Parts: sequence; C-alpha cells; structure tokens
Amino acid sequence: MIRYASYPSLEARVAFVTGGGSGIGASIVEHLCAQRARVAFVDIDRAASPALVETIAARGHPAPLFISCDLRDVAALRAAVAEARGQLGPIRVLVNNAANDEHHALEAELALEAPARRHRARRALLRRRRQRRLHQPELRRRRRLGVSAQPGRS
Repeated sequence: MIRYASYPSLEARVAFVTGGGSGIGASIVEHLCAQRARVAFVDIDRAASPALVETIAARGHPAPLFISCDLRDVAALRAAVAEARGQLGPIRVLVNNAANDEHHALEAELALEAPARRHRARRALLRRRRQRRLHQPELRRRRRLGVSAQPGRS
C-alpha cells in the first residue's frame, strides 16, 4: 500500500477546485479528499465527474460535492461558489485548475502564418536593396552634376 504525506491542516477544510472532473484536477480532488478535506469541484464533464465522486466514496474518503458549471459563464460560477459555501461552509482552499484550449487553434494558425509573413518581409527587403543597387549609378551621376538625389529637388 502506498502511503502519502499527511497534512493535518487540510482536515475538515473546505476546498474548491475548478476543472476537477478529469485529469490533473481529478487527482487534486482525490488527494484533497484523502486528506479528509471537504471538497467541492466544478467541471463541465457530466459523465466523468459523478464517476469520480463514486470512486472517492468507495475508497472510504469523504465524497466531494460535484457542481456542473462552465467557467466561461461567470453567473453560473458565482452560483456554484455560493452553493459550495452553503453546503460545506466558508471556502478556505482554492485550486484554480480548469483550462480552455480554444486559444491553441489560434496559436497554431499564427505559427503557420509566421513563416509566410517572414518570407514576404524578406522579399520586400531584397526588392528595396535591388532597387537601391539599380539606382546607385544614377545617384552618382546626379551628385557629379550637382543635382539633388531626390526627385523634385534641385
């Protein structure tokens, strides 16, 4: 049997975990319950979260309170916090674990766009250099004659 560290300060403490239904959040919920903390967690996964509650209760730990909530809905999150506070007492531990990976699609798109942008910038730089090279003889001739190098000026 694996023995874990014991944190007496967590016993009977109310903990609130966002994104506690699966992955790292589920592990956080499990370990807080193993420390005898009173845990409430929110998640949008309505399939995995109740199963997690049953698994923890079957191990003999205090069952956590699952509240279905999408964190993008601030009013729903406030209601979930109020519900957790009402059922378990004042929240003393917050684990802000929930994540939203929608921004990764944008980052991938930008990563694909960046080489094209660099290529366009390089082409423009080379074009400017080529134009300067082509105009150098003309500029030297104008200087010899005492004519301004800029069009429209003499």
